[in-house]
Amino acid sequence: ISMDPVDPMPLAGGTTSLNVLDAETIDRLVAVAGEDVETPVMMIEIRYIEGAVDRMPRRDGVANRHDAPMAVMMGAVVFDPALAPAIHAALAEVEAALAPASSGSLLLNFLHLGDGSGERVQACYAQDDYLRLRQVKAELDPGNMFRYNANIPPATVPGAPALAGAGVGSGLDLLGAYA
Repeated sequence: ISMDPVDPMPLAGGTTSLNVLDAETIDRLVAVAGEDVETPVMMIEIRYIEGAVDRMPRRDGVANRHDAPMAVMMGAVVFDPALAPAIHAALAEVEAALAPASSGSLLLNFLHLGDGSGERVQACYAQDDYLRLRQVKAELDPGNMFRYNANIPPATVPGAPALAGAGVGSGLDLLGAYA
């Protein structure tokens, strides 16, 4: 390892998946993040994941959700916490531009810190797998102690009190005001 930063970088990011990368999708992307657009988004990567990765049996693991041929990740460095809202808005604008071509699923390893809302985490799993994970969580962690980052809340236990923040952005914010 050479010249890696000692401290963590204050990053913000987003992700989506694409069923198609046609001229219309490219035009929408260039309209919000092309070279003539002033945007804080510094990187947009479109990974083609069809092929050997896509041929893995679906039952080899719950996080093996590859139902689109392309995965997209994007990022920006939040050098000033005051810029975080504008950066998050720009990332959301890129995701919105790609939405018509998106499958709606997400890759778990592309979620960014602070991106652990219930809907985003759930989109990383097939529905039956997500429900099974919630059942396991109810058995092993009914109090939702392990709820940081990509939280999967426990399934509702009859008679148990509701969990504050379960599945709705309850991720640990290691970056403080940056996320």
